[in-house]
Amino acid sequence: MKTFANVLIFFVLTNFSHAEDKNQHKSSPEEFKEFCKQMEGRWVTQQKVTTVWPKLGFKKGDTLTHYADFHSDLDGIVLVSNHKFGNIKWRVTYHYDAVNSRICSSGNGSNGFWSRGFVWQTSKNEYAYRLEGGQANGQDFSSSGIMSTSVDGKNFTISSGDTRLGDGGKAKSQENYKRISN
Repeated sequence: MKTFANVLIFFVLTNFSHAEDKNQHKSSPEEFKEFCKQMEGRWVTQQKVTTVWPKLGFKKGDTLTHYADFHSDLDGIVLVSNHKFGNIKWRVTYHYDAVNSRICSSGNGSNGFWSRGFVWQTSKNEYAYRLEGGQANGQDFSSSGIMSTSVDGKNFTISSGDTRLGDGGKAKSQENYKRISN
């Protein structure tokens, strides 16, 4: 019986890993370069608070100003985005993982927030993302959505349908950014 249980556990884990591999969206180095080109610059949005992050300084339903500065670094190997909203500073770096053919992200915030995730191109000016992470207090976090840029490059939108922090339920959000400089 013990052997059967071990074989069953191995079978379940093997199938889970295989299924997970099928769901990993692939990207090319060219798609990463295009993503960087579309995102570079300084952006601003008026954002309605849908998830109350620790140390934010705002409550749910408030509107805050969110600045995002994207720039290439390390000879184009990474895209760095620095964010400021409420009382929080937040930095995300994006890089191309040539081993797994993916655009990866890693983020950290001054409020103890951290995330890791993946971005993939779904059409010429649209990228999907999936994030997981947490807070210094042990709360977990997940989100997925779409980032799209306008054809003229003056606007980009992030739409999320399932941002979740801890057991707080899922929140929908849409942020409409305007480019204020290159």
